[in-house]
Amino acid sequence: MKVAAGECCGCGLCVAVCPQKCILMLPDAEGFPVPQVDESCCVQCQRCRKLCPVNREPAEAAACTPADPHCFYAISADAGMVAAASSGGIFPQLASRVLAGGGAVVGAAFDENWDVRITLIEDAALLVKLMQAKYVQAETPPELFRDAAQILKAGRQLLYTGTPCQIAAFRRFLGPGEWPGLLCAEVICHSVASPAVWRSYVRHTAGLAGSPVQAAAFRDKVSGWHQFSLTLDCGGRKYQQTHRESPYMRLFLRELISRKSCAACGFKQGSSGADMSLGDFWKLRKIAPAWNNDTGASMVIVHTEKGRAALAQCEFAAWQEFPMDVVKISNRAFYQSTPPHALRDDYFAAFAENGMQWFDPGRFFQKQSRFARLRERFFRWLAGGKKSRRA
Repeated sequence: MKVAAGECCGCGLCVAVCPQKCILMLPDAEGFPVPQVDESCCVQCQRCRKLCPVNREPAEAAACTPADPHCFYAISADAGMVAAASSGGIFPQLASRVLAGGGAVVGAAFDENWDVRITLIEDAALLVKLMQAKYVQAETPPELFRDAAQILKAGRQLLYTGTPCQIAAFRRFLGPGEWPGLLCAEVICHSVASPAVWRSYVRHTAGLAGSPVQAAAFRDKVSGWHQFSLTLDCGGRKYQQTHRESPYMRLFLRELISRKSCAACGFKQGSSGADMSLGDFWKLRKIAPAWNNDTGASMVIVHTEKGRAALAQCEFAAWQEFPMDVVKISNRAFYQSTPPHALRDDYFAAFAENGMQWFDPGRFFQKQSRFARLRERFFRWLAGGKKSRRA
């Protein structure tokens, strides 16, 4: 592997393509999955290095970046889908059509331990597992790449969803060429959080309740879409806090527990090769007050004709095109990375000192010094004004 420390995105493609099976994804000191190579059986074939999406050439990234994207405000006509989804219910609409046609869907799901895994489903009854955002890095089992490719080779439809780096990884696994049955939808990604921190929070909450976690939702709309809550249900006892109150969500949204590579993401602006980008249409009070609501609205950025055709088959309660300029106001994560919090490394040092167990992170939420604020503004300028060498 020839990826510098902190640049690996954790997509797991290297494990899937290694002919010797000598690479494993193991947690690093911060709990993020990173590749570990058994040099004793490595034959130096370089497939991991050549296919790694982080190592792609700038020309490839430029070729994948859509020349004329279009931004839409969208809400599904199915009120039940809207209520169950994180935003406007567009993903379940797309997925339901693919599954009804005998296809398969790939997305992020909780496993029995409440870790997040990229999962392939072929049964509509399992679609609920892939719904809603999950604010923790999802690991991709190496066999999933092969299983998803087999769906396409059999001439069936496949909806592949994930973060931009995960979309880019699957595209590189497939190699050059067109796959008529493939539809790729990336999430507009803010960053991914440490699985170890999430795991510690789940254990902590279960300990408080004296009962294992039985259900989890990062985007519970019980307090409305704008004030969404992180909810953990432990045997009927619910721990529910809005994203402004939840210590886990505050750590995540303030970039204290994000993967280092997310601070300089090389897959922004649709350059993953996705047919569309899906996210929340925030700040509607400022952009278009008449379209604002508290049940959820999706931002859909269409990159390809295939993406446009798929959306044309969906039914909407609301659908309106907006100029791409509003994306920079509403959901700027589509365009640029978010710099890490000035105390990010301090938090992970404290987390390690505490045996990677949950502790009260309140001191990390204190008001930052003027120097720290200027530092973050500088890195924000770098992320928005200068292109990553990988982009």
